[in-house]
Amino acid sequence: MSAYALARPFLFALGPETAHHGALRLSHFGLRASLPDRPVTVMGLHFPNPVGLAAGLDKDAAHIDGLAKLGFGFIEVGTVTPRAQ
Repeated sequence: MSAYALARPFLFALGPETAHHGALRLSHFGLRASLPDRPVTVMGLHFPNPVGLAAGLDKDAAHIDGLAKLGFGFIEVGTVTPRAQ
């Protein structure tokens, strides 16, 4: 049985915000993923692979290192708003 299959019932019992913040905290515990190198250049920017993480997941940019271990070609963090949301 996979780790996800074991964790799924627990994760789905949590509220959405609790699960979201918990998953971000867990990203610091050494989970690593490796995506194949498929370099891509877009508008003059070079990325190691075309799989990226869009803005909004880590609004405070507090988990960049943990998320980077997952192998994304790029990570967009934070948000720009007049007030915290």
